[in-house]
Amino acid sequence: MNIGRIGPSVCSQGGTVVTLGHYADYSLALVSINKSGEREAVLTVCLAPHGPKAIKGYVWLKGWSENDGIPEALEEAKLVMRTGKKYKTGFAEAELAKLLVPFE
Repeated sequence: MNIGRIGPSVCSQGGTVVTLGHYADYSLALVSINKSGEREAVLTVCLAPHGPKAIKGYVWLKGWSENDGIPEALEEAKLVMRTGKKYKTGFAEAELAKLLVPFE
């Protein structure tokens, strides 16, 4: 399900479509799709095997490495609202965000 578009980041020139999906534990997943219709990047991370359980209506954003700038781009597009809560994932931190679009 397409939920919007995001602007530029390290992994994207912007204008990419953001789709909504689910991980195996049914937590929400966000993926960007490029203009050719191919998956460009996974914008979220599933933390269920390592720590916090899924929270309905929230996503854990991946904002490190090739995803640098993704949390900001998603928030600027008004697709999510970052909560300020973070979860350490090795050398990086996932950022909890409330999804601002329908997700059922």
